[in-house]
Amino acid sequence: MSKSIDEVTLLELLPENLRSDLDIIAASQAIDQEFSLLVQSINNCFTFVDIDNANSEVVNLLAAEMHVDFYDESLPLESRRAIVKNAYIYHFTKGTPFAVKQLIIDIFGQGELIEWFDYEGNPYHFRVAIDYAAVSEFNIQKFIKLIDSVKNMRSKLESIEYTIRTFLGIQEEIYSTNIVRNTKLGVWTLGNTTFATPDEEVKRK
Repeated sequence: MSKSIDEVTLLELLPENLRSDLDIIAASQAIDQEFSLLVQSINNCFTFVDIDNANSEVVNLLAAEMHVDFYDESLPLESRRAIVKNAYIYHFTKGTPFAVKQLIIDIFGQGELIEWFDYEGNPYHFRVAIDYAAVSEFNIQKFIKLIDSVKNMRSKLESIEYTIRTFLGIQEEIYSTNIVRNTKLGVWTLGNTTFATPDEEVKRK
């Protein structure tokens, strides 16, 4: 039966005449302990290819190594992993709509970038559409800051839109600058809606 490298002992590799020597046995066991630690540390060398299993500290170090300048260590681990995996994409597409789209996917898992010519808006403005379920786990102010770091200087985020699905089947879409919603996630501007989820206070400016 074959064994993996971390299952083989040094004693097994020695000639038969040495395996019964007590000093050799003791030395082999001591070396095996150190060798076991070395084998375990090897797994940490596969950081990028195995990033989906990398811990928070390793992901943070990878972000620094790859110079992800907008990286935020307070982001959820899954989002940080996704951003690091796509670091090269951000470097090559920064300042384009593609970079913003990629950020939306990495942060929320799904979403849409809507450019001004698709909704007859003001030139160089854009909107972002995401699901409220994702928003409830994320600080919108932080997301806006991240968008500012990957979009071009000319473009301006006009709104963040989302759909709220209630047990009554009500669907509401946001936006604008008419309402400020204060939640445990922070404060951000929303649209003309009187809908408020539990523990949220909605008030007009």
